[in-house]
Amino acid sequence: MTEREGGQWNVAVKNKAVHVERVSDSGEQLFDDVLDPDEARQLGELLTKHAGKVGESEQSDSDESEDDEDSDESKESGDETDEDQSDDEDSEEKSGQTD
Repeated sequence: MTEREGGQWNVAVKNKAVHVERVSDSGEQLFDDVLDPDEARQLGELLTKHAGKVGESEQSDSDESEDDEDSDESKESGDETDEDQSDDEDSEEKSGQTD
């Protein structure tokens, strides 16, 4: 793999082909290619797939530390919900008795 450099990606459609170019901050052309539409789609799918893997691994690292906190919070909020529901049921029963 090459080192990360600043710059930008340029993508354009010209003559029924997709032109992909990478230019450095200083204007030096680092990468240039012309892809037919099917190749461009395949490249897009590969980039998406690999970016997703990176995103998943970053997320799983942060999720592991949050899992314990989330499970504790969901238990607490679940208890409150059960209590609220039983209070509602009690009030319905009482209101039903007075009618």
